Amino acid sequence: MRTWIFAFFFLSSAAHAWGQIGFWTDHLPYYETIDVADDGQGLIFCATPYAVFAYDHPNKSVTRYNKTFVLSDVGVSAIGYSKQQKVLLVGYDNGNLDLIWAEAAVNLQDIAQSNILADKGIREVTFEGGLAYLSCGFGVVVLDPAKQEVSDTWFLGPDGIYVGVNDVVFDQTFVYAATEAGVYRAERGNAFLADFQNWDLVTEVPEPMANVVNLERNGQYMLAQIEDGNDDRIYVQTLETGEWQALPGLDPGILRDVHLSDTRLLVTTYGNLRFYDMDLNQEGIWGDVSDTPMRANAIIHTDNNRVWIANEEGGLLGFNFFGDQWKVLPDGPKRADVRRVEAWNNNVWISTGGVDASWVPNYTSAGTYGLVDRSWVWERNFGDSTFFDLMDASINPLDPTEVFFGSWYHGLIRMKDGEFTDVYNDLNSSLTSGDFGGSLRFGVGGLDFDRDGNLWFSNNQSATPLHVRTAGGEFQALNVAGLVDEFNRVTEVLAAASGYIWCMVPDQTGILVLDPGDTPGDPTDDSVILLDSEAGSGGLPSRDVFCMEEDLDGEMWVGLLEGLAVFYSQDCLFEGGENCDAQQILITQDGNVQILLETETVQAIEIDGANRKWVGTVNSGAFLLSPDGTQTVQHFTAENSPLLSNNVLDIAINHETGEVYFATEKGLIAYRGDATNYYPEMENVSVFPNPVQPGYAGDIIIDGLAQDADVKISDAAGNVVFQTVANGGRAVWDGQRASGGAVSTGIYFVYVSTTDGQSREVTKLAVVR
Repeated sequence: MRTWIFAFFFLSSAAHAWGQIGFWTDHLPYYETIDVADDGQGLIFCATPYAVFAYDHPNKSVTRYNKTFVLSDVGVSAIGYSKQQKVLLVGYDNGNLDLIWAEAAVNLQDIAQSNILADKGIREVTFEGGLAYLSCGFGVVVLDPAKQEVSDTWFLGPDGIYVGVNDVVFDQTFVYAATEAGVYRAERGNAFLADFQNWDLVTEVPEPMANVVNLERNGQYMLAQIEDGNDDRIYVQTLETGEWQALPGLDPGILRDVHLSDTRLLVTTYGNLRFYDMDLNQEGIWGDVSDTPMRANAIIHTDNNRVWIANEEGGLLGFNFFGDQWKVLPDGPKRADVRRVEAWNNNVWISTGGVDASWVPNYTSAGTYGLVDRSWVWERNFGDSTFFDLMDASINPLDPTEVFFGSWYHGLIRMKDGEFTDVYNDLNSSLTSGDFGGSLRFGVGGLDFDRDGNLWFSNNQSATPLHVRTAGGEFQALNVAGLVDEFNRVTEVLAAASGYIWCMVPDQTGILVLDPGDTPGDPTDDSVILLDSEAGSGGLPSRDVFCMEEDLDGEMWVGLLEGLAVFYSQDCLFEGGENCDAQQILITQDGNVQILLETETVQAIEIDGANRKWVGTVNSGAFLLSPDGTQTVQHFTAENSPLLSNNVLDIAINHETGEVYFATEKGLIAYRGDATNYYPEMENVSVFPNPVQPGYAGDIIIDGLAQDADVKISDAAGNVVFQTVANGGRAVWDGQRASGGAVSTGIYFVYVSTTDGQSREVTKLAVVR
């Protein structure tokens, strides 16, 4: 069990998290919502598959709960709120469970860590008599929220087999469980409900062995919702007579959710909501809410006669029967799909994928999401066409409003000012089609701008697998004949500061390196080599290459199936020889010398402003390594941090702010790092916050510095209280004296100078205690 204590005043300061080192920010989707609950006082809780948000309807405010704040996990599957105990329960698809009160949160992992060999996902949360009943993929777990412990587990399938439970309801005599194999019933006072023999199949329910996904009950009726493909049905039992009947006037079809209150029955189909009175007469049909199509995943009818809908699209929807409507959609990408993330200062673009591990197309149609000046935008169509399988993106360094995307299906796609403008294929560029994925397509798997504005990109399974679009807009195919051909895949592309173009060739082939000479658009002066595992021709420890990145010293770092390798010099590549081969880094750990990350598959590398290496792995999260790789500065995992998954697909950095973006299989999340771009002239040195107000406990940030600048902070008497060296263009001070203890109220002077002493700046900082 893990417990967090938090105060809600934190939310008011969360807006300043962008300026504080070490803070995490979620970039999760809130567009699709799956469950909804209320506290009876106007606070509506709404769940997505990745997070939860609370909407305070009277105050029109939103609070996010996610792995950066309060929640312990991602993969939310159900929520429920106890008005008696004032606790929110958040269940996950792996059996994990969070209990959230106004001042504290507790994580219970009893289900997740149990040895049950079945689906542990929590499907529904029901409160009765001070206890919570969790409908799970194997049975029912009874939880005492006050004691924060599991009090019982019910296995109710025939002969004790696991059967998935979707819902639980009670009357004065019995407890009923809606399961994948019908409705089961037991006497609620029985102390041995863990014994399957005390449960009976309710054969009176029509279609007694059907998949019952929802049970609803009030003082007049009990209702069973049956899921059956496109022929879902609802049966209603009149409690006074005990008779069951199909809900009058409702033909079989796709049903989303049902809700039975003391005054109304609500039924949602694909596209509308029908409401009935207590004589089961249909009173009306409600369609769109706030111009959003009705695609309800869950609905509730609150005491103040409002209806709230967790919708498949558009976030949280609400209305009353007087015509008022509400839509609550926290900012974020619309989906969590992400294969690659590209950042250029405050422009961040996501390529949603994709291909599987065998490079088979996924036909992902999510398009691209962009975080531009702190707001999310979404693009997926060009005219009447929907783009599939966006693999990679590159932002033009000479014009950050121009972004190109590579599609595994359509070819090369241009975006300008947030809108798609052009699609390049064999009709208007040098691209050629390849026969893969079952049809002819123009597979651009990787692309990268060089510093002169030339765009280099790959062309999958083509006789000309590498191309360039010059800064002037002209296309040229490059000649790499004899090294790779149409049977090879050329995927990732990196335009190095050295001028060389590095290309990944998977399927245990290696790395293709092109020297375009002085004329990128003229292939006659090009040179090309293939780096493989042979000594003298690359010496890669493995031909299974997953990623590449050039550091600030011109060294090329390569991520492999097992670990890392470094080409310390690019100048000698075309000369050959073992002295130019890739090298692995040796480290000492627990007194033993070993190869850095030798057991990890490295699939992402990014260089920060201090020349440190952020490394993403398949199974062990993300590492921040020292510039030479011999020291681990940070190691983030899903277990020790808000990182969403230990499978880190890609990493990008906003070098202006130091934010590090981690693309994972469960979405995108950002960490505020302590390194930024460096500024040799140091013309705009800034200090944040300034002044430092009473009660402030965060770091003090000095930005706009030269690389490795010397930073000294002194008091008004000239006493040096702190000294450090900049990480890229940033230095961080915790407000403490080097000798210990916080500095007192006063004016402090920040002296900065370059390593050669040629540039110096002084600025003031006020501290108020």
